Amino acid sequence: METMKNNIIIKTPADAIKSYDDGRRSVTLCVPPYGDKHINEVIDTVYYEKGYYIPYHYADRGAETLLVLKGRVEVTLYGKVCECGEGDFVNILAHCPYSLKTLEDGTVIRGIYTDLNMSSMYKDMELLEKNALPCSKKADYISEVYNAEHSFFALTEPVDTVKVEKGTLPQITAKDFAIYEYNGWEGVNCKLKVGRWNLKRVKEIWQFEIDKGYQLQYFKPNKNERLYHVQTGKVKIEAFGETLFAEEGDLIHIPQYTPFALTAMSEKTVILDLNVSTRLFRMLEMLQLAQRDEPEKVADPEWMKWLLDMNGSFLTGFALVE
Repeated sequence: METMKNNIIIKTPADAIKSYDDGRRSVTLCVPPYGDKHINEVIDTVYYEKGYYIPYHYADRGAETLLVLKGRVEVTLYGKVCECGEGDFVNILAHCPYSLKTLEDGTVIRGIYTDLNMSSMYKDMELLEKNALPCSKKADYISEVYNAEHSFFALTEPVDTVKVEKGTLPQITAKDFAIYEYNGWEGVNCKLKVGRWNLKRVKEIWQFEIDKGYQLQYFKPNKNERLYHVQTGKVKIEAFGETLFAEEGDLIHIPQYTPFALTAMSEKTVILDLNVSTRLFRMLEMLQLAQRDEPEKVADPEWMKWLLDMNGSFLTGFALVE
């Protein structure tokens, strides 16, 4: 793990703030939740063997965004069953019933949670395992307690499930699918992977394909915490006069009010921005229309500043620097 001033951190899968291990899976808290909405909590789970089963259930609040980092899983959503693999997103809103089963040994899932505080749930599970009196129904008791405390509710597994292609379910964003794509910026291709409507209206998740040498600049301090997952390639992060590097699989966590720059160092650099508080989808649609119908606006720096400001963007610029 590399760290620079103000706790800018690159976390590899081996790094951990807190881990929980029940013998069949290990759970690592990568980034704790923050704010009233408990957003940006990131937890990695490694399932040691295929066949690990999370029973059919729902939560009465929050949103779960599950990114498959390795392996394959079978997902059941309101009676529909599909298979997901590396690079696929599974988006679960409150009151959406689902179950999940691993199909390979060593399956790894990165969970990005909104308004759920999952780390608190795992802490309670650990304390119950450690302190609860031994009894034949101990496992059932633990499940009952943490479900009641954390708003998870068990359901009966649906009968007569139907197997479908993952692309037919609105909760699944496949690896090679984008809800919306914009390539009007030289050097950066933008793909919307998870919409604001799936994340309690507080943020979006985008995939950026960045040409080598292009730099995203966030030089104005702002309240938005940044979270990036490096899918392919290598990136350079600069802040406070220091430099560090992140590679495939790393998670970059940049705290609030931290000016920084992020530069693609490889020919094919693909990153996921897990916390886009900017209304980027709306902004890019507006920009795309202006480029088509009113190109003189796009050439006006004042109009571009207005566009960025009205959509809450903290991007101050991007340029080819290397």
